[in-house]
Amino acid sequence: MKENDKKNFTYLNELIHSGVKDIDLNYDILLDEDEKNNFSKGIMVDVDGITLKGNGHDIDAKGLTRIFTIKSKDITLQNIHFTNGHCFETLKDEMTGEGAIYTVLADSAVTIENCTFTQNKSDNMAGCIFNNGIMDIHDSTFKDNSANRICAVIFNLNKLKIDGCSFDNNFAPMDNSFKNSYIKSRGNIVSTGDLTIHNCKYGQKKLYNYEIFKYLSEKIVIYYFIISTILITVSILLGIYLLVMFIANRSFIVPQYTENFMTLTLFNFIIFMAVSAVIIEIESKIRENLKKQGLDYPNT
Repeated sequence: MKENDKKNFTYLNELIHSGVKDIDLNYDILLDEDEKNNFSKGIMVDVDGITLKGNGHDIDAKGLTRIFTIKSKDITLQNIHFTNGHCFETLKDEMTGEGAIYTVLADSAVTIENCTFTQNKSDNMAGCIFNNGIMDIHDSTFKDNSANRICAVIFNLNKLKIDGCSFDNNFAPMDNSFKNSYIKSRGNIVSTGDLTIHNCKYGQKKLYNYEIFKYLSEKIVIYYFIISTILITVSILLGIYLLVMFIANRSFIVPQYTENFMTLTLFNFIIFMAVSAVIIEIESKIRENLKKQGLDYPNT
């Protein structure tokens, strides 16, 4: 990319607020270091009826800020490559996130066509998009995006339609409150509103597989913990019984059923410890990979 093929966020902000409704982007847009404070929430799109045709150009936030905050209606984004958007908000009690696009209004109608989202991330939830409004996304690609929790790509609170999109190599750790949506979309999308998905493809990722295996293993650990607790308790009671019998009869004969029961208890405890060790190792691998992306695995 040549230097004269690039413009900054200020240039794009002025285009959006120029009064022109149909905007053709003829340059890649790259955030300048000295613009970061001016666009701490990204470029504010607060003009209704804007169509931004990217013509395949990049909008690159360099990992320093969100790309767009949309506070208007009837916005169309076409053929744009959104990359390196970053949401730094980390309050886990709040629904915040979105490295690339945040729609504020419940009646914001946003259409995203033939766009690509790569390497966007959130220190909270939803690495790419947080939708409060009415959004239609089609024929778009989401790849290598990440978030600290809940979902890697999109969190929807209102109405979202996705058609013909592909999701590949995106990751966020699962939150049990949203596990069904998480698993259904391979960790990419979580919705508490109206969600329609058609003809989408999901590329598997090692971290996602680790996360699901960890989730299932934790269920097994809970089961084995309960069983182990019961077996150990019964074993202790049997031990007390045998001790009482020894004191009373001055003999120590262990019945066969008691030996079998104690063997079962030991075997169950070994499985419990082994599965726990596997979970710890898997979580360690996930933490290590997230750290490379500048993210933290949430404490459970």
